Amino acid sequence: MTLPKTYIGVDVAKDWIDVFTASNQRFTRVSNLRDRLSKWAQGLTGDVMLIFEATGRYDRVLIACLEDSGVSYARVNPLRARQFARAAGLLAKTDRLDARILCTMGEALRPERATPIQLHRQRLHDLQARRDDIVNMITAEQNRLSVADDAFITKDIKASIRSLTKRREALHKQINAHIGAHEDLNEQNQRLQSVPGVGPQTACHLMASMPELGQVNRRQIANLVGLAPHARESGSTRASGQSMEADHVSAARCIWQRSSPFGGIHIGKPSMAKCATMERLQKQPSSPLLDDCWSVSMR
Repeated sequence: MTLPKTYIGVDVAKDWIDVFTASNQRFTRVSNLRDRLSKWAQGLTGDVMLIFEATGRYDRVLIACLEDSGVSYARVNPLRARQFARAAGLLAKTDRLDARILCTMGEALRPERATPIQLHRQRLHDLQARRDDIVNMITAEQNRLSVADDAFITKDIKASIRSLTKRREALHKQINAHIGAHEDLNEQNQRLQSVPGVGPQTACHLMASMPELGQVNRRQIANLVGLAPHARESGSTRASGQSMEADHVSAARCIWQRSSPFGGIHIGKPSMAKCATMERLQKQPSSPLLDDCWSVSMR
């Protein structure tokens, strides 16, 4: 006899996780520390599936402990979890309630088990994220410089920009060295850059923010970045358009805001940019970005 899968909703915070188990309808709070989480994960028995929101860095220790213990888990889009709660008529938001909603969401939707992210791809993501932080700081300092009147402040801002620029270049070298040291990343990087207009930064952004590249087909990738067309029908009205939501926001931003990869698209309204992007991609059926890099046969 096969026992049914037990779904466990987990709300992840910086210092702890709140857990709701469907089988016994009980709440548990566990410190978000490796030793506590590891002990808790090892105590999970049977066919269980943990459901929690993708919360940046706060769930990393939890994921590591679950993978070490062989426990299945799924990371869901926080926006979809909130929409599910509203659909269920639950407008309040607390940690315990979020854990319960995630458990119910798992039972209702039965999401697929998450694929563990390889450590070298996780490091690429971290390096790229840090580089983006530095770039944003440089932009902020340049904006301050444009309105600075005091000579001392102007000098200080320029010194800050020079320092940040050196750190940006150091990160750029580290990213290139990291990609070159791993055969799969190097191969994927070369294939992405084989598309006219896709340069090192765009390729790196896509590899860092989309671990699914090479794992799923191009239609699924288009859906993840909010570029997949979906029918819109109501009564006698028939329309089609692009999805306005993306699971990988940073990858979606990279695709619609970088004009050079897609032949000089200038961003106005997001929907117009996405439509133009899809049209240009669809006119290149033999593009390696579509037929090679974004297909399951890549590896």
